[in-house]
Amino acid sequence: MFNRLNRANFGKRGRRLETMATGHNETDTPEAQFLAHQLMQPVTAADNYAAALLELLHGGRLTPEKLEEGLAKIKSQTEKALGTAKALRALTRAQTTAAGRALFSEAFKAGLTRVQTLFPAFSCPAEGLCGTNVVCDPVLLEELLFNLLKNAAEAASDTGSSKARAAVTVSGGTLVFTLTNPVADADEAFTAAQGPAAVNRKKGGSGTGLIVVRRILEACRGRLSLTALSEGQFSTTVTFCVAGYSPRTVSNKN
Repeated sequence: MFNRLNRANFGKRGRRLETMATGHNETDTPEAQFLAHQLMQPVTAADNYAAALLELLHGGRLTPEKLEEGLAKIKSQTEKALGTAKALRALTRAQTTAAGRALFSEAFKAGLTRVQTLFPAFSCPAEGLCGTNVVCDPVLLEELLFNLLKNAAEAASDTGSSKARAAVTVSGGTLVFTLTNPVADADEAFTAAQGPAAVNRKKGGSGTGLIVVRRILEACRGRLSLTALSEGQFSTTVTFCVAGYSPRTVSNKN
């Protein structure tokens, strides 16, 4: 029964829930509809699993094993919904919050700590990490780095690795952050990352991560570059503006 319910089946009820929860409808952009779908899919699945448990209970067929199986599936779907809800919250904040300034090193460490709660063995040493403030809201910067690091951890895990590496360079009015991680197929990862929202995801992923990253970068005038490297490596480079930088603020050395 649980395997049968694993197939998402929204129907009229699911579409009504989707519209009420997100305010999206058929006239919205494909990206907006995609995000609404990603939010409601696990919610609907969890609801279906709960209904299946009740059906088994009322029929006198609910065993401890079936109960544990159903609760585990409900928990998994709820966690997926929560992750998408956080991504949508970040998107809303990016549209309504002034850029501000954020300490890059602090946001990186906070984002990495969050990823390591999901992937305890994951490590990502950052060469050149420094106390530079960049033009970005602090909450959004942490969310951006969390999404990039989480993508790197997932991709590395698919290859049997738990390591990525990062580098930070500051030159003039820019801070450049480069994240490199192993991938099973670098060319496939690059193609997926370049596509529209509906296909902008690796196999088994939701696709919300890079949507969030791109929207945050739009809000803080940053730039994103993706490169498929040789020998199964993938590189993500993000460029930020240094907060408070002015070309006229230079040292006068004789």
